[in-house]
Amino acid sequence: MDYVTRQLVNLTRKLREEVRNSVSDLSNALQKQSKSIDEAKESYRNQAEKPQAVVATAEVHFSPDVERQQRAEQNKARLLQEIIAFAAVGAFFAAAFYAYIAYFQWREMIAATDAAQQSVFESRRNRIQAGKALDATVQQFHLEQRAWIGVDNFSIKPLVPNQKLHVEGKITNSGKTPAFNTTMAITMHFAEKSEDISKFAVSPRRAKAPKEIIPSAAVLFPGNPKTVMSESSFALDKNAIQEINARHRLVYIFGEIGYTDAFSASHLTTFCVLYDPPNNDFDPCDTYNSAN
Repeated sequence: MDYVTRQLVNLTRKLREEVRNSVSDLSNALQKQSKSIDEAKESYRNQAEKPQAVVATAEVHFSPDVERQQRAEQNKARLLQEIIAFAAVGAFFAAAFYAYIAYFQWREMIAATDAAQQSVFESRRNRIQAGKALDATVQQFHLEQRAWIGVDNFSIKPLVPNQKLHVEGKITNSGKTPAFNTTMAITMHFAEKSEDISKFAVSPRRAKAPKEIIPSAAVLFPGNPKTVMSESSFALDKNAIQEINARHRLVYIFGEIGYTDAFSASHLTTFCVLYDPPNNDFDPCDTYNSAN
């Protein structure tokens, strides 16, 4: 129960108590006046009924003083009754008016409370929206300023019998801030038919394939490419070279690059290229080329 409700209940109790007291006072005054009138009548009756010792017939008359006193008391009792009744009615209307004012004050306080609660709700919603907008702005700023690591410009040295296949590429930071703790794993994979490297990269066969781990670089600055190399684990004979040139044996170069940006967020880049003998170049694979 709130403060205004308690005040309204107390006002109702006070009004009921005042009306009860007024009615009680009026009843007591009426009883007192009735008792006084009854006593006067009884006195007059006793005087009228006293036996006259000598007179055989007599007429009883009240003295003018007694009659005036009786009328004065009756008028006084009537006036007192009217005053008490008027006071009771006035107290009732005064209490009713006060209750009316208190009721409207109570309604206004409820409306003010609702408005305050709505204001708090709107303020909280605006704060949440402002927080989301700020987070979006910060995220967009990070995306624009962070490091982005990728590998491109793969090239292959001429295929010579009885020598290993040798490939070079460039790892580049194309972002606006340095990359930290950069690590890279690169694998050369030979296949007789086209494969989904995204599946092969996580298969047990990948674990058995030769893989080169590029040691961690302290810092990789934007626009400062780093050369990475990979070579086959065996020398190619003349038949192997002919199969590669005829595309009967496919050469995949793929791997992963992990790094941390200037905002302490970790990222992973995956890459995959397939050797194109006629053009002596590498084409992107259909899968396993992503960055986050």
